[in-house]
Amino acid sequence: MDTRATDNKVIIYDDSCPMCAWYTGIFVNNQMLPPDGRMGFTEVAHSNLLPQLDLNRARHEIPLVDTNGGETLYGLDAMSHIIGSRFPLVKWMLGIKPVNAFFKQFYHFISYNRRVIAGTAKSKVGIDCTPDVNLTYRTAYFVFAFMVSLVIGFGFAGSLLAYLTVAISTLQVWVLVGSSWALALLPGIMWMPTQKLDYMGNQATVVLIGSLALLPGILVQAVIGPVGIAIPIISMAFSLGLMLWEHLRRMRNMQLGHGL
Repeated sequence: MDTRATDNKVIIYDDSCPMCAWYTGIFVNNQMLPPDGRMGFTEVAHSNLLPQLDLNRARHEIPLVDTNGGETLYGLDAMSHIIGSRFPLVKWMLGIKPVNAFFKQFYHFISYNRRVIAGTAKSKVGIDCTPDVNLTYRTAYFVFAFMVSLVIGFGFAGSLLAYLTVAISTLQVWVLVGSSWALALLPGIMWMPTQKLDYMGNQATVVLIGSLALLPGILVQAVIGPVGIAIPIISMAFSLGLMLWEHLRRMRNMQLGHGL
């Protein structure tokens, strides 16, 4: 392990994004970065690292700053440098062009959608690092959420009862999200294009969460077979309740974020 490779590095992360806080914390806790090797965007405006950042690029690709004035790395290059200090094989694999191209697209898919995945309000202090809405990656996220919900909805249907239960639950989920998307497209209701796509992205995540919440009940039905309606009803109630809670939480955060 080459810890010297990251001794003078600081990663600047989106501290309004729980995923970003989580994985950068792993880097520090596992000594892939020094104890002071990460800084949130809410803090960087008052630090001497600001001149080393391309702020527009940093909103979309997490920056790794060299405190000795060296090159700032962004996105997958930053990840490769940090993880490669502990696992050289990872860095070698990411040096292969097709592998690098795939993971770069995957990185952008997550980064451009990270706020609608997390459903958090943007910070009112420091530098706003909210990524642009990229239509390609947002559409890919819609397709991903739809496909995952279908796989969960029908992939584990081991009996007629389980099949019908999952089919009804999936239909309810998509009626809810379809109505929400139609509402978002009406003139005068969240009329800004960016807001519409953010709204729809959050609803796609609500669908994804609701579908994942069905998994335990579906798996139980698949393993032990249909033993009554208690498990399907509990599963459906939990899924729909969680979706409603997430919907309300995300709409509140969107209103805070857009000042509505």
